[in-house]
Amino acid sequence: MRVTIEKIAGVESATVSLNEGRVVIRLAADNAVTLAQIRESVRRNGFTPQDARVEAAAELMQSGNQLRLRIAGTGEVFDVPFGAHDAALQRQLRAFSGSRVQTTGVVHVAKDDRSSPIIQVTSVKPISRE
Repeated sequence: MRVTIEKIAGVESATVSLNEGRVVIRLAADNAVTLAQIRESVRRNGFTPQDARVEAAAELMQSGNQLRLRIAGTGEVFDVPFGAHDAALQRQLRAFSGSRVQTTGVVHVAKDDRSSPIIQVTSVKPISRE
């Protein structure tokens, strides 16, 4: 599986632990690798993709009460459900709306192909515009 994932343009390295059921992927700066590409590669190798912990530069966008995270480089958009976050993190997310941020979170496996992908953000900080 490591070799297949490393063939994806933009992947620098992949470390696979079959015992833990985990793949750690390091991406090149300014890559355009999507989570969907990685999950498809996992499927092609005969495994079932699970939730993914991601770290990425992104833009927080808010429309009414709906917050979304658009990943830099790929344009992938993930819904950010407010109810899944503690009050302090919810305040941070709202405060950074419209800004570029560095975020860490968990992208859950969608129940079906029609549902919007969801990220549960665990940390967020602004990216300075230097």
